[in-house]
Amino acid sequence: MFPLLITSVAGIGVVLNNCGLTLRRVVFAFLLVISVLSFASSTVLMIDRAATQRGLVSELEGLDSLTVDGGAVYFRSHLVAPHFKDHKVYAVTDLDIDDARNIIAWTSEPDVISSFAKYNITYVVLQRPLASERDFHSWLLLDSGLPPMHYINIVSSDCFNELGRTRGFFLYERVCYE
Repeated sequence: MFPLLITSVAGIGVVLNNCGLTLRRVVFAFLLVISVLSFASSTVLMIDRAATQRGLVSELEGLDSLTVDGGAVYFRSHLVAPHFKDHKVYAVTDLDIDDARNIIAWTSEPDVISSFAKYNITYVVLQRPLASERDFHSWLLLDSGLPPMHYINIVSSDCFNELGRTRGFFLYERVCYE
């Protein structure tokens, strides 16, 4: 792609050098307008995405009201920490690698329960759509050859109850203990 861009720009330069001043100004103005429009549209998209994220994050406060103080919360990052003020929040990077593999691969429910118990994790927040959980944890496939299964298995597990859901998140409570 990059060599094609260089060749195209060089070709345009050669063509414009052989054209009159008026045509060069028109082409320059056209390219300037395209650049400004491209910048403006990408800025609008970024602002829209940020507003959507702020809206989703504010939904977490409603989920926090469904929890009881004391138990820790697991989420894939620390994004939820400010919204679960009365809970310690664990992200995947806070866990021992074996515990992270147990939880995300979910090959054995007793191992998942044991890993959660080790950190006193009572609540699990999953981001919607659930496929985003799979994509976020794609490192697991590279690391161990196992696909992320937590977002699928938690739904059918007898050891977790769904406490609530919003447009952007699911909240589960662990009800099985070692």
